Amino acid sequence: MTSYGGASLTRFISIAAKRGGKSILSVGRVQSPTLAMIVDREKEIEAFVPKPYWMLSVDTEKDGTPVTARHTTDRFHTKSEAVKAEQNTSAPLVVTSVKEGTRVDRAPAPFDTTSFIVAAGRLHFSAANAMRIAEDLYMNGYVSYPPRTDNTIYPKSLDVEDILQQLRKSPLSRAVEWTQAHRRKEPTRGKKSSTDHPPIHPAGGLRKKRPSPMTSGKYMNSLSGGFLPHSPPRTHAGQP
Repeated sequence: MTSYGGASLTRFISIAAKRGGKSILSVGRVQSPTLAMIVDREKEIEAFVPKPYWMLSVDTEKDGTPVTARHTTDRFHTKSEAVKAEQNTSAPLVVTSVKEGTRVDRAPAPFDTTSFIVAAGRLHFSAANAMRIAEDLYMNGYVSYPPRTDNTIYPKSLDVEDILQQLRKSPLSRAVEWTQAHRRKEPTRGKKSSTDHPPIHPAGGLRKKRPSPMTSGKYMNSLSGGFLPHSPPRTHAGQP
């Protein structure tokens, strides 16, 4: 029914727009909402206006250990405010209190399409470019179905060990070995579950002989890093 509906709508829209041959307008139950989401995200990125800010910090040391102290005001939105705060901060500086604590960085939840696009943005990929690379990797059998999934829980049928074995053949082999030695019993999980597609995950490591562009390798490394959820959480000392 889905294929029939998509084919019918594609034919109708293409005829109505007088587009044929290689210029047809493709419509589908999955691709159309996904395209709309990508367009909306692209508009948000294009409309973003960066705002400058200033931060004030002091680099010093204690018993040979480097220490960075930041101003109580996290960000100054005008340079004059930052300069004034710097002028009001004169030596000697006195430490009046020390707070110690721990912060736990938990393993990330599996990727759905939205979180994938956000993560790709941190690597300076536009939403459209990220989806194009993901589609290429999917078509070559390196990742699971990326265009549209709201699932952030790996199904029990997913053979995690087999995927890890495939990743061992890639440049991620050392990370995989560490993960296998320290993996937790159950993978991390998000809050959303659906039966259409599993979370986006690697299906195998990029082979060195494959003529893949650098961006594909960079993205694949990021995706694989998010898939290795079995490593223990990292603990940081300092302010909570």
